[in-house]
Amino acid sequence: MTSTSFQQSTQRDWIKGRNDCWKDVDATACVTKNYRQRIAELQASFRLVAPVGSARYACPGAPPAEASADFFATDPPTVAVTYLGATQVMFALPSGSGARYGSGNSQFWEHQGTAMIRWKAAKREISCPKRSP
Repeated sequence: MTSTSFQQSTQRDWIKGRNDCWKDVDATACVTKNYRQRIAELQASFRLVAPVGSARYACPGAPPAEASADFFATDPPTVAVTYLGATQVMFALPSGSGARYGSGNSQFWEHQGTAMIRWKAAKREISCPKRSP
């Protein structure tokens, strides 16, 4: 899939989600949340705001892979995680400790120098220790 067709597909998915807000008990709150998330996603995806932090992680595999995370002070907060040649923007989620983000089937949770990553439709999480700067 080309970058342009991916962007068009992502936009169509967002429009569908926004349009489904009419089914929500509080349609105004639903639409507001959808717009806030879309704006934050575009800001992080296209680097319209500077990252407030970055980290690199060594992930297991044959061959081993690297994951990177760029954190953004968007509203809501986002992280752009790059792994296996693809980038996924995720939104902050409640967490008792560490920093947890998610979007769709993907999750990123950084705690005490290790990132737990569930990438897209993968059935398991991988543990990736933080690389030294």
